[in-house]
Amino acid sequence: MKRGHRAARSRVHVFVAGLLVAMLSLLGGVAVSDAKSKKKTATLSVKAPSSIKNGKSVNVTAKGYAGKYDTVDVFSPALGGSTCAKTAGQENSTTGGYSYTVTPKKNYKVKSQFAASNPGQHVLCVYLFQSTNPTGKQLHKKHKFVVKS
Repeated sequence: MKRGHRAARSRVHVFVAGLLVAMLSLLGGVAVSDAKSKKKTATLSVKAPSSIKNGKSVNVTAKGYAGKYDTVDVFSPALGGSTCAKTAGQENSTTGGYSYTVTPKKNYKVKSQFAASNPGQHVLCVYLFQSTNPTGKQLHKKHKFVVKS
């Protein structure tokens, strides 16, 4: 009788261990699928010179991951400007700039070029936003540069 009792306990242990392995593998599968479904957040980086000679071309590159956004705007406010507006819509009401369409949920890279003029301190204002809401939530970067005579 003791022998049968041991065999039954052994089978119960194997069964419980099997259930634990099955549950852990199911939980592991959920964790993997949750990681895959996590949303990638939008990013914006700006590359431009810190100084440039008067009359030369300023080359600006904005790149990153668009996320839910579909537009990149690049502005260079007037001489002496050291601040950027909070949104592209606000900046556009005071300064002209360049606008580029990007594909949501994809990596993007846009290049902009304009002539440097008016020696002194300048600032670039670059925005990533939804074209249907230029004053809504968005990413923006400020880049200061000097135009030398």
